Amino acid sequence: MSYTTSIYGGLHLRNVKNTVIRAESYGRRANAKVVDVYLDLMFAPVISIGNTVDISGKEWKIVPQAGAVRHLGYKVGYAMHSTKSFGFMFYTEFGKKPGPIMGKDFIGNGTYISAGLGVTIASGKQLSFGLSKHKKSRTAEDTKAAEDDKTSEDKK
Repeated sequence: MSYTTSIYGGLHLRNVKNTVIRAESYGRRANAKVVDVYLDLMFAPVISIGNTVDISGKEWKIVPQAGAVRHLGYKVGYAMHSTKSFGFMFYTEFGKKPGPIMGKDFIGNGTYISAGLGVTIASGKQLSFGLSKHKKSRTAEDTKAAEDDKTSEDKK
């Protein structure tokens, strides 16, 4: 059994794309997505290795050898998700964990790869917590519609 205490720090870049267009023959079309790219470095100053008990109850004494513990690690990831009311997301991440080195193979030396797919479901309502009290800005269409309503009322 091993216990690792780690400190993480890194860089996280986010790109948000929110495009809305109005086309005469197609109407209003929108595309929105968020892309995240990140790099984290991990430092584990404290790594304790103790005895392990297997499934049959037998205790195995583990004695770390010189150079069998890695104190530095990293992870790099990419994630993309849609911000529509119903969309998809995926992520992938790879890295090397700090801790005991169990072997020279891909998994034994602490390297890992992770990937996932998902579904995003949003309410479509904008949440307001009282931070912004600005009035909704008018578009050219809103202004024209208001002028047309005023003109039709004046004619009555």
